[in-house]
Amino acid sequence: MIMSFAKYITTPLTVSLLSCLLLSSCDVDWRSRKQIEEEKKEQMEHEQTLRELEATRRSVEASKALEKQKAAELAAKRAAEEAEEKELERQRAEEQKRLEEEARLAELQLKEDQYRERQRLQACTQFKGRKFASLTLRNGDTLENLKVTSADAIGVSFMHAHGIKRIPFTNLPDEIREACHYDPEAAKRREKLELKYKQAQYEAAHKLEMLERERKIKLKQLTTLSGDSPSSNTKPSTTPKASTQHGSLTVTVSGINQLGRDYKRGQKLLKIRAFANVPAYIEFNGERIVTLQPFVAREVDRMTSLTGQYKVVLRSVKDGAILDQESHNRKTGLSTSEL
Repeated sequence: MIMSFAKYITTPLTVSLLSCLLLSSCDVDWRSRKQIEEEKKEQMEHEQTLRELEATRRSVEASKALEKQKAAELAAKRAAEEAEEKELERQRAEEQKRLEEEARLAELQLKEDQYRERQRLQACTQFKGRKFASLTLRNGDTLENLKVTSADAIGVSFMHAHGIKRIPFTNLPDEIREACHYDPEAAKRREKLELKYKQAQYEAAHKLEMLERERKIKLKQLTTLSGDSPSSNTKPSTTPKASTQHGSLTVTVSGINQLGRDYKRGQKLLKIRAFANVPAYIEFNGERIVTLQPFVAREVDRMTSLTGQYKVVLRSVKDGAILDQESHNRKTGLSTSEL
């Protein structure tokens, strides 16, 4: 049987059929492998697409989250700015209200001060002409045969046997204070005005004096340089004569009490002004304090003790010669009794 089957398969037809079957089987296997590879490739591409899609989705979500965060921050910033603006507006409103209240208070205070000032002036005017056979001051002194000549914010001026004297309210009895509507603040304002007026008068007079001295000094220098007599026909000397040393010193005393009593409890201020045509220096109570350049006025302030004893000297730097000097009883018009 086997021999018959072998014989049968060795025929040409059988060989052909077997070949076709083998080739067909091989083709099917090759196509299956290719399809599998394509499917794998397609699967890999799909997975890659999914990964890219996921990455893109995450990027978009991150961008959206960032935009949302920025929007929230911007909203918070705007809210903070609006809150700050509202706070500033509230503060401005409060400040405006405070200023209006202060202005109103100042207006009312001004009206009150004006009313009190009118009352005080009227009382001082009515008090003029009053006579006192005897008047005891707060410091214990007693004055006799007095007549009121005038009254102001600082005190009352009385005529007595030795002239006219203004006594401040700080040394007058309470009944006179009440009659004249004494106001300490008004007294301070009047004292400042009087001091300012006196200083302005002094400065004006002193300026004129200094200008006149400077003019005379320069005129003398020109005369010295040009010769003793401008009309002389003699030839002037080639060596000019040395100019004379000149200087001016003025001392103003501030803070002196009218009666010279309360003044002894504190110090006083000396305003020293000096001028010289040569290098000079100011000597205060024997101590050199400041140097002057020629033709340049110099001012300096110094405090002195209660006794009023002071000495200011203007000396030449070259030889120490005294150009001018003042003390407590010179030029300023002060006496030891007043100090």
